[in-house]
Amino acid sequence: MTAAVRDAGDRLGLQMVRRLSTFAAVVAVVLGGWWAVLTVFDVAPYFMPGPGTTLSKLWESRATLADHALVTLWETVAGTAVATGFAVALAVVFVTSPAAERALLPMAVTFRSIPIVAVAPLITLIAGRGLATSIVCVTIVSFFPVLVNTARGLRALTPEMRELLRVCGASLPQAFRYARFPVTVPFLFAGLRSAAAVAVLGAMLAEWLTGTQGLGYLLTNAAALRDLPLLWSVVIVASSLSLGFFAAMAAVERVLVRWSKGES
Repeated sequence: MTAAVRDAGDRLGLQMVRRLSTFAAVVAVVLGGWWAVLTVFDVAPYFMPGPGTTLSKLWESRATLADHALVTLWETVAGTAVATGFAVALAVVFVTSPAAERALLPMAVTFRSIPIVAVAPLITLIAGRGLATSIVCVTIVSFFPVLVNTARGLRALTPEMRELLRVCGASLPQAFRYARFPVTVPFLFAGLRSAAAVAVLGAMLAEWLTGTQGLGYLLTNAAALRDLPLLWSVVIVASSLSLGFFAAMAAVERVLVRWSKGES
């Protein structure tokens, strides 16, 4: 047991080293490319600051950036959770009632095709200038990819699994609990990973429109004041937030998939 634990720890440590090395290499390439573009094209600092200036501003404003990033992160997580709840419930309705799917799916597609910037002022009028508007905007942009992937996963039963459920006389709730939901986990997280790419952007857009707090609000202020180092610092933090949210979804998926397979 001790040897097995040691081996598992060694593998985990090696994976962490590889991931950190890859991350460091990517950061180095991005910073090098950034510096090279500014140097080759002789871009003036008042158009775009260099990586050194931006990183210095990032460190200098770390407390402010952290405060606003926490607001954006909370809106992103809350909005994605609400979207997931609604999407899973509606996907179950679609799978159990084809008539409901034919009636509601076109409405969902139409609603998703409306630009969020067009409906955000109306949401602000209803929900007020605060966290609620941002959470609603994140819910809207995250809902559709989760819905589509979850519905696909709920239908992904093999003919053998369907026959086994029929032979065992499984009820509808039992079929969902023991067969459909476990099969759906990878599909659900595929939708969540897709949503993660736009959820932070949806939260920042709402913050930009409501003008209260968050990275979107800070980005607007930096642009108005022509504080380009701060503006690009916000961009770096927002990008890191999106990548972190995406990685978190992937990590939770791995844990749940191992658990559903009975692995330790």
